[in-house]
Amino acid sequence: MRGHRRRKGTGLSCKALGAGLLGREAEHKHAMDEALRAVRSGRRSDMTEVEYRTLLAGLLMSDGLNESSRENSQALERVEMLEGLGTAIAYTGALRIRAIYYARRGDMERAEHYRRLVNLHAIQGGTVWQGEWFSVPNEGGAGAAWSDLVTLRRALDRLSQLVVEVPALTTLYHGLRIAYHYRRGEYVHAVELGAAYVASHPPRSVTGWGSTYGVIALSFIEVGDAHGRQNMRASCA
Repeated sequence: MRGHRRRKGTGLSCKALGAGLLGREAEHKHAMDEALRAVRSGRRSDMTEVEYRTLLAGLLMSDGLNESSRENSQALERVEMLEGLGTAIAYTGALRIRAIYYARRGDMERAEHYRRLVNLHAIQGGTVWQGEWFSVPNEGGAGAAWSDLVTLRRALDRLSQLVVEVPALTTLYHGLRIAYHYRRGEYVHAVELGAAYVASHPPRSVTGWGSTYGVIALSFIEVGDAHGRQNMRASCA
């Protein structure tokens, strides 16, 4: 029975990580809980210790990042588990979770401290590009949540450069642009950009769709467009 659970853990891990990439937070949470139970039950016989610890670190980091935006968050518990693995990838994952956890709560001093540690670790490991891919969108999201236009604009400018190198970040860039114009009070522009975003990205299809849809709905409210808001509600049903 335990061996079957271990074999099943790999499939559940793929399911959980896939749901996270599509912004399906509830599905991600359910699948991740199952995957972690299965993987933490022990290493498969056809898996090396390095492979096992790497898989577990990836799951804990993904779950911790998802937890960082939740109330009654267990993100810091995931950090402790990662630090206990004693690997470089687990250490980096723990730093990333701490950085976004504090940023999401408006504690920018501690968030900046851990962001610098993420960057330092990336420099030492020759993976600065990975640090930026992670840090920039999350800093922008924190800036949007706390109406910090300086942080939001800085992230938006850097992300506009990164999308040239990494087109996969384009959707996150578009979402930040909408949030930026909303926070500046440019609601008509936010609605225009939002309509294009909704047409291109149905619910539960991309990372960050939920928060972006929320900002778009608020923009519709500000311009008094009840019809647009109702259409968004219908699309999410």
